[in-house]
Amino acid sequence: MSEAGRKKLLLGMLGALLLVFAWQQLPERSSPSSRNSQIEDAAANRPRRTRGGRRTRTVEQPREVRELMVSALDPEPSRFKIGRNLWAFYTPPVAPPPPPPPRPEREYTPPPPPPPPPPPRDPTLPEIRFSYLGSFGPKDRRIAVLADGDELINALEGDVVLNDFRVAKIGYESVYIEYVDFPDEEPQQLEVGG
Repeated sequence: MSEAGRKKLLLGMLGALLLVFAWQQLPERSSPSSRNSQIEDAAANRPRRTRGGRRTRTVEQPREVRELMVSALDPEPSRFKIGRNLWAFYTPPVAPPPPPPPRPEREYTPPPPPPPPPPPRDPTLPEIRFSYLGSFGPKDRRIAVLADGDELINALEGDVVLNDFRVAKIGYESVYIEYVDFPDEEPQQLEVGG
């Protein structure tokens, strides 16, 4: 298409758009009865001359009386509450505690069987691992001196030594030792240095 043809086409489209626009801007065409009512309204609102040359306008009276809505006269309620106490501290509402988590359903498991009873105590007598060094004190209250490695132990008759032994009798050169857990056993005699 040539340039002149394009210009003609664009001008034709522009003209068509102007016609559509002008058509929309024209006042509405009305029926004859509506024209008569418009003429009457215009005549009623036309200013009239009174004495003194003043012009007054008459206002058309409404043809129907509308009912008054009393609720429309009330002021709109405010979104804000009135009556806030400035001297009271605000305590925010406490959120309810979250519900406890559901308990998982567990199958019933019987309790484990009781442990077997401990084996009977071995009837072997504990080994005496200390030595008798001698005694001192009055004749009726003698004190035996025993040595367990580097530790010295002083004991009266009837005292328990190292949780397993009891001093039964203290002599000048020997001591008699009983077993605490085996009271029926005969006391063992330890001599000085032995």
